[in-house]
Amino acid sequence: MADTRAYAEAERWVREHGLPARYPGHRFEKLDLSVGMRTTGDPAYHEFDAVSEDRTEVASVKASSGLTTGGKLPVGKTKDAYAELHFLSLVIAPRRLLVLTDPDFYRIFTKVSDGKLPAGAEVVHLPLPPELEQRVRAARTVAFAEVSPGGVPPPENPLPK
Repeated sequence: MADTRAYAEAERWVREHGLPARYPGHRFEKLDLSVGMRTTGDPAYHEFDAVSEDRTEVASVKASSGLTTGGKLPVGKTKDAYAELHFLSLVIAPRRLLVLTDPDFYRIFTKVSDGKLPAGAEVVHLPLPPELEQRVRAARTVAFAEVSPGGVPPPENPLPK
């Protein structure tokens, strides 16, 4: 089974280093925020990967990669990113970010989602440090091999047309 700890490390790095460097003076933590009301009248919550201490920035982090092992667009990963954008659209904050760490997925997602983002949501690319990116790619390679017939390695990630 693939060791997915590298994905959690990537999320933590974005929260503890990447976002504070982009927004100096802000510290971030993982936090549940209200996104609506349940039918009972109680608040409904969603866990966000990075929330600034003053709650001016709320972010969801994705370390998803580009094309599938078959060379197709990553439909499932794209839907997962859209799900996070949905929750970001429900939270009240001046800046709502979908942070993508993989440059290939960032290029693919920004192309396929052009004109389809909720108002006020931003998609940003925050590259990981090289050694952490290597660990994430290694975990991804193992995961690809587990779900691919014959352990086919992931393909190169050209931009979709």
